Amino acid sequence: MTQARLAGQVALITGGSRGIGAAVARLFSANGAAVAIAYEPNAKMKELADALAEEINSNGGKAIAIAGNLADANAPQLLVNETRKALGDISIIVANAAAS
Repeated sequence: MTQARLAGQVALITGGSRGIGAAVARLFSANGAAVAIAYEPNAKMKELADALAEEINSNGGKAIAIAGNLADANAPQLLVNETRKALGDISIIVANAAAS
């Protein structure tokens, strides 16, 4: 992939604060996409998601971190609304959240 491949795209990545989700966020950002990093609302995940968004932004990308518990029926709409408000219309969704 080249950097321009995902230019102008907005990706919402659930489970984006660590592991595969974080790797996808980094890869998409490196290829030009703006990324919304959705994380389970707890202190540890917030810290990881905020650090990842800061890393991406400091490297010239565009990223936000958004809390949302996908076990809550209202969470998907909240994630979409917050992503659209901050980054624009969503063109890519990565469903990476896991239940434990």
